[in-house]
Amino acid sequence: MSPSHFRSDADAVRDALSTLGLQDAADAESLKAAFRAAVKTARPDRPGGDAVRFRQVIAAYRHLQAQETARLALAAPV
Repeated sequence: MSPSHFRSDADAVRDALSTLGLQDAADAESLKAAFRAAVKTARPDRPGGDAVRFRQVIAAYRHLQAQETARLALAAPV
C-alpha cells in the first residue's frame, strides 16, 4: 500500500463531520443532536431507512467521540 492511501486524521475528522451534516468542529451537544437526527432518518427498520448509511453515521460518531476523548486525556493534568 502506498503512502497516498493513508488519510490524515484531519481528513477523517472532516469526513466524519460531513457524514453527520456538520460543517466545522462542533461542541458535544451539537454533535449529539446531529448524530440523533442522522440516525433517526437512516434507521434501517424505518421506511426509507438505509442500513449502509446507518452504519456510516454510527462509525462517524464513534470516531469523533474517540477524538474528543483522546484530546481530553492529553489535556488532563497528571
